[in-house]
Order: sequence, then structure tokens, then C-alpha cells
Amino acid sequence: MNNAKHSALERGNRSVGMEGPLVIPQRWLDHERLIMNLYAQPYPESKLMHPRGTSLWAEIQEFAHRFVVDNHVPWEQYARQRQHSRIAFIVGTTVLNECPKLLHVFEGAHGHRKAYRNVFHFNAEISEVTEPGHIVTGTLYLDRLDDALLSLYDREKLTSIGDFDSVSGFRKPKEEPSTELERLRRIIRAELLQRLGVRAGCPLPMGLPQLIQTSARKSFKDYRISCSVARMCLALLLIQERKARGRFESMGSANAFSDAGLLKDALFFKASILSQDQGVRQMASFCGVTVRRDLHVT
Repeated sequence: MNNAKHSALERGNRSVGMEGPLVIPQRWLDHERLIMNLYAQPYPESKLMHPRGTSLWAEIQEFAHRFVVDNHVPWEQYARQRQHSRIAFIVGTTVLNECPKLLHVFEGAHGHRKAYRNVFHFNAEISEVTEPGHIVTGTLYLDRLDDALLSLYDREKLTSIGDFDSVSGFRKPKEEPSTELERLRRIIRAELLQRLGVRAGCPLPMGLPQLIQTSARKSFKDYRISCSVARMCLALLLIQERKARGRFESMGSANAFSDAGLLKDALFFKASILSQDQGVRQMASFCGVTVRRDLHVT
């Protein structure tokens, strides 16, 4: 649910200070980035490497509206319109995983780097997850889409990742790892057993819908809980909707988990979602997240 493609990218900050004296490229210093723990608290090296990005979290929260955007939403068109200048557009893991060619998220067709004051990239690098799905360690990255952002990435990999004709052989997986699928099965199994118990008149703990609502209220600035709630919402969708189960089987589980990623990011930022996907709308309804199809005035 976190980031299939970005795990293959070389983060620029990994190489800083590994050999010889610490030298931070000027482009990195110019770029606005916030490096955080799982509770949106900045790491000390964030200010050292990206001094201009220290207030990014607070700035996003000051926008009149925040939207996590789906891959097929024209977020770039919206972002450049003056009437949307007080809206923060968050390009999260779903777009970064589903974009046909990842370089186009950062750069236009003619090589011009994209830069918008109200567009932000959000990405997670999860280091360790327990078998039940508890995230032990991880790092979160929040970037403004400025013209220096591309300098942090391996451009060659950005060019090839998402290109299904690439000689590098990168491919978007159709299925999530078996460990993540097993976590989903556990949730579904527990809910079905709970429902059977209720029918039999047995007093049991709260069901999945109640657990989702209770947990969602604690998800702001808590990446662990946001991931857990999104996973539970996907499980509930599969339990309730036959069409969703059909898509899960035919299109692959990775697509469904990617949709749940929109929910994860929206919960973490206390944001809404821009998506035309019916499954996303249904999952969001379980935990009270607002979804809009577009930003056109009706």
C-alpha cells in the first residue's frame, strides 16, 4: 500500500555524507522538503539538508482545502488556475505508483520542470513491518513540486519506471506481496466470523464498520493508524460489494491497494480526495472522508 515504484528509486539523501566530508548540493538546499517520522514530526537532518522545507506541514494545513489526487484527475490543470490557489494538491503514493511514465510527474513533455506552489509530493519508505501489519520503522517525505525536486532523484530510473517497453525491465506488479494479502484476509475472516457470531446471538467485540470509524478519528498525523484504517476499508469493500471482488480478481490486488492508498494519505493529512473511482468513494464513506469527482463549479 505504500510505494511499489519508489522503492526502486535511489533517494538522494542516502548518499549524503557516506564518504568524505558532508557536502550538500545547492539544489538540495534550494528544494523545499520535510523529512518526518510516522507522526509527522521532522527529523533533525531535514532542516540541515532542506532548510527551506521546515514549515511545509504547517503550510499545507493552512490551505483552505487539501485534496489527495487520483492518477486520472487533471490536478495539474487545477493547480495552475487562480481560483484554486488556496487549495493544496497532494500527489501521494497512488499517483506515483500508477503514472504511466513517472518522469512526467516532475517534467513536461518538452523537458520543462514542473513547479507549483500548491502541489506537494508525499512518499513513504517503510523499513520494517510486523506480520500482523504494524509498521515498526519508516520515514515520510513531503516535497513541494518546485524546479529543484527532480535533482533528488535518479533521472534515468524515472525515465524507465512506468515505461512498459523499458529495457530496464521495470514492471508494475499486478499483485501485492503475499504478506499484505494475508493481512487483508485476516481482517475479512475476523469480520465474517463476527457477523456469524452476531447471528448466533453471541456477544462479540465491535464489528469492522465501528472499528473503522473509531480508528479514523485518531488517524490524523498517525501514519500507522492511517494505513490500518485504509486496509480495513478495503476489506469492508470486498465483503460488501460483489463488483469490487470481481475487479480485485480480474485487475489484480495491487490496483485495489493503490486505491486504498488515496484513503491512507487523506486520513494522514486530514484531507479530501479527488477521484472518479466508485470504489474509492465507497471506501471513503466508511471512514467519513470526502471525495469529489472534480473541482468544476456546479
